[in-house]
Amino acid sequence: MGNPEMVVARFLTSLAVAVVMGWLWTAWGRDAWLTLPRRASAPPGTSRSRAFADAARHDIVHAGGFLVVGGLTAATLNVVVPRSWLDALANNPALAVSRP
Repeated sequence: MGNPEMVVARFLTSLAVAVVMGWLWTAWGRDAWLTLPRRASAPPGTSRSRAFADAARHDIVHAGGFLVVGGLTAATLNVVVPRSWLDALANNPALAVSRP
């Protein structure tokens, strides 16, 4: 904390990457490279709240898999990677996620 210039730098870098990727996609991208998922429709007579609940449940189940994989990865790295390596990474200002 107490390092607002890092927040601004990360925001500006993210914005710059997004803009550059947009320009690259505009120049060389193809619509055929993207496949949009089909939108699931609720059966006739389904209330809006029921359709919302079904969609939310579907999204949570699908996102849950990624959360489990992320949790397993974090737990594995915590056990396998020596703590001294993680401390060295955390103390390097160019590589750390946040400053200690």
